[in-house]
Amino acid sequence: DRTMLTRDPQELKSQCLQISETNYRSECFKGAAYNLVVRFDIYSDIPLEFCAAVDEINKADCYYQIASALKNITGEDEKRQSICSKTPQEYRHKCLGN
Repeated sequence: DRTMLTRDPQELKSQCLQISETNYRSECFKGAAYNLVVRFDIYSDIPLEFCAAVDEINKADCYYQIASALKNITGEDEKRQSICSKTPQEYRHKCLGN
């Protein structure tokens, strides 16, 4: 779990980009997003900063992983909506899990 080594979104992105296989690189981005929510609490901006930093091809899945973690941590839609309201409009539906 790379999120145990650093909390810096740019460093996590750099570590994932070192993976040459596209599918594994994508899994790295998704895993980091999910684990950042779990590690730093649902109200931390670090997961959102990480997803904002990843490349366009992985952004939607990254925000969806935030939604998955939020759903597992809190079943309260109001909290999830509050957190997802900070995401870019074009990815908000992914963060909300839609």
